[in-house]
Parts: sequence; C-alpha cells; structure tokens
Amino acid sequence: MELYVDGILRPCRVDGDATLHDALETVRRENAEGNRAIIGLTCDGRDVLGDSLHGLLDEPAESFGRIDVRTGSPGKLVAHALNDARETLEAADRDRQELVRLLGTGRQGDAVIMLGSCLGRWWQTNEAISKSLGLLGVIGEGTEGAWEQLADALEPVTARLTDIRDAVKAQDYVSLADILEYEFAEVTQAWRGVIDRMLNELPEGRPGESQSRTKRATSDGAKGAARAPQSPAGEPATSRDPDFNSL
Repeated sequence: MELYVDGILRPCRVDGDATLHDALETVRRENAEGNRAIIGLTCDGRDVLGDSLHGLLDEPAESFGRIDVRTGSPGKLVAHALNDARETLEAADRDRQELVRLLGTGRQGDAVIMLGSCLGRWWQTNEAISKSLGLLGVIGEGTEGAWEQLADALEPVTARLTDIRDAVKAQDYVSLADILEYEFAEVTQAWRGVIDRMLNELPEGRPGESQSRTKRATSDGAKGAARAPQSPAGEPATSRDPDFNSL
C-alpha cells in the first residue's frame, strides 16, 4: 500500500494489520500541529471522503493499493463554503420574490417550476451549513450544547419548508404565496444568522481579528475537522429536513 499526502509519497507508519482508520489517524496526528486537517481522501482512485467513508474505515489499510490524502486549512475551506452559501441564499431570495409575483399574476405553473430551483438552492445552503459544522467539529464530544443552539436557530427552516410542501401538495397557491412573501423571511434570516455566527468564529471569515483569536479559532477548527472522517458531516441537520421528493 502506498500512502500519498498532498501528492507526496509518505512512509505509512502503521502496523501490518492496521485499518484505514488507523492510517488516517496517523496522518491527522502528523498534521495537527500545522493546523491542517484531512479535507479529501481517495482510495485506489475513488473519492470516498463522505457518506461512503464509514463502510471503509474498518478495512485493512493494506487492502488498498494507493491511498491519497489531501489536507488543508479547515477554516479557509469552511469560510469559502459559507460565503458561497450566502451568495446562493441571496440568489434564492431574489427568486422567492419573483415566485410571489408569478403566483400573484396567476402563473402557478411557472411558479412551481421556479420553486424547484429555489428548493435546490435552499438545500445547497443547508448542506453547506451542515457540512461546515461537521468539518469544524461543532458536532462532537462535549459540543452538544453548541449544536443545540444552532439547531434551535434553524428550527424555522424545517417548519416553513414543511408548510411549502403541504401547500404544493394541496395546490393551495394562495397559502403558498403568503408563506413565501411573509413567513419565509424568517427562514432566510435564520440561515443568514447561522452563517454569520459561524463566520464570526473563523479568523478567515472576519479580517482584522487579533493574532491570539486567529490562533485559537484555527486550532479549534483543525482539531474538530480532523474528527470529520469519524462523523459524517451534515447528518444531524439533514435528518431534520422535510422530504421534498414528492413535489
């Protein structure tokens, strides 16, 4: 088995019966002091850092011909993802206003088509937040309180999206227009609030922070991100999302 870290062949300092998890832990420890975390993993050419990783963690490391590990600054990665999510959210909010206009002029068919685009963007926003939480280790040992606070902040999201689903199923376009025009502002604000709170904890998200805060936040992010392979990002948030497959 060959182990590459950021494209460089490295000696694999694990026993012959070591698992993939053991190999990743070795890489994590060797990179922890440099505030770098595992952000990508390829096994024999297959990208497996995500939901498929759990099924491979207990596999013998020697069962793979080549393991490629990519490391990076978790803070920079999360800040980039969250800023992209904020742009996606603003685009979705513009579409929401157009949706209200279409419904108000009786163009329900066009509105339902555009609603699909909005739902996709809202899903992307929620995914970005969920995966960022996982990468930073907000969901992990001793941090249940932090997750609960963010879950409470996202509570309006689940309720309003469920209301939209029910209105579409019932073809109640008057209620749908009211939800989108008046109540969904609460959802947008909840997402904005969570994104801003997370960016406020990242030195990369707030230029001009003091050096001590930068070191602390980056170190905390790196420690949490290194746990990400053991806890798939996004599960707690996505498990609460309503099912829109029937739309």
